Amino acid sequence: MINDNVTLCGNLAYGPHERNRLDLYLPAAPQSRDGLILIIHGGGWTAGDRTIHIPDAEYWSARGYICAIMDYRYVSEIYTVFDELDDITAALSTVKATCAASGYALTRMLLSGGSAGAHLALLYAYTRAADAPLRPAAVFCDCPPVDCTSPDFLIGLNGEFENWKYGVLSACCGTAVTRETLPSAPVQAALRAISPLTYIAHAVPTAICHGVKDELIPYAHVLRFLDALRAQGVRCDLVTYPQSGHALDRDPDAAAQAMALMQRWLADFLASDCTTALSNT
Repeated sequence: MINDNVTLCGNLAYGPHERNRLDLYLPAAPQSRDGLILIIHGGGWTAGDRTIHIPDAEYWSARGYICAIMDYRYVSEIYTVFDELDDITAALSTVKATCAASGYALTRMLLSGGSAGAHLALLYAYTRAADAPLRPAAVFCDCPPVDCTSPDFLIGLNGEFENWKYGVLSACCGTAVTRETLPSAPVQAALRAISPLTYIAHAVPTAICHGVKDELIPYAHVLRFLDALRAQGVRCDLVTYPQSGHALDRDPDAAAQAMALMQRWLADFLASDCTTALSNT
């Protein structure tokens, strides 16, 4: 119990791996008894943990939203991004069962996250909806890589992270990615398979917060993605952080705008009176 209004179900195991753990926040009087916010941490698919999102989970659960934060297996020689997506499914099954025991019949969710977590949120919502324990209603995320084949993503603003990206993308897709192999058809296919842009025909409403000075994922990279979503008729929003890089830490006005937008998206896609918005997704 965090307080009289929110109960924490902490360190729930959703699978056998040591990183198959999540925290679930249950408000006593939820805005919706069938909607969930799932927050996925960043860390380049190889680092980080859910604790960075404790303040977010506490904030939104205090405002009446059922919220979960999760860890997942890191990509490695054994695990790829697709294993991380499997972890999301397993985590959702555990969340759904735990909530059912408390009288909440979850059916839908808004996925959120930053950087690698944002990528996983988008990729899951766009590719796993048919088999997901909860229907992805929307994604609200920060600084996502969306096209793993694009030169501006691979090189970034100044080329500083290029070699690192080849290494981590090799683990993500299970195919050796180097400057030399990059033009080959198998590598391009493998990178497209882990790119949310590939699946925009199945996109859900998507909001993105992004820094103009992002050194890892150039701002133009995300602008092209949003243009592609709009061309598909997908509802989307952008909050621009004009002075910030990947950390989104230099624009308090934009941060306030993002919080207000998140509140509107939650009202549209998770709150109990959101039938009209949901019918248009």
